Amino acid sequence: MRMAQATATAFTLPAQVSAQEALVCFKAGIFGSVFRSLSYGPLRSLSQVYLPFLVHEIDITLNGKTFRRVLGMEGTSGVMDLYGFDETPFAQAIALERTRNHFPPALEERQAQSLLLDRLRRMLFRRGFFRVLDLAFHISSPAETVYIPYWVGLYGRKRAVRIRVLDAVRGQIEGAKARQTVLQGLAG
Repeated sequence: MRMAQATATAFTLPAQVSAQEALVCFKAGIFGSVFRSLSYGPLRSLSQVYLPFLVHEIDITLNGKTFRRVLGMEGTSGVMDLYGFDETPFAQAIALERTRNHFPPALEERQAQSLLLDRLRRMLFRRGFFRVLDLAFHISSPAETVYIPYWVGLYGRKRAVRIRVLDAVRGQIEGAKARQTVLQGLAG
């Protein structure tokens, strides 16, 4: 997995968190800051990266009722959690940006749909296996790619580098799956 080398046009959701706000978030809290500095090392760098999400519109029939969901699956490895949208993100205000810091999608359409349906089934069965009757999925559109901006904080001393990832749209720190995806992309 490599970041795109040439500058390319990508459809992105606009970042709701600025670089300054990301710095504050990465340095937040006295105890968190001290603990992070001791275990991770000091914050060395801040960078914005763009991860591809393959957006699908899905009709879900469950117990005789049909409802529509718009979900995005991370398109480099499919490891991260599903990204839910209120409506198709292309109907929302999408910023058109030119950037070199985006990861190219690596999942094939068929592979992405299979992973997406498996995740949906697991999600619904976790709510209660015996409450799930007459379950059916219909993907009503082929995937379109939208890039989600993330802030990446690089921490470390000498040769040891650790990262933290912040979703620049929702403003929340992401977990191990996002860190793994970004590290794999950076390692190329």
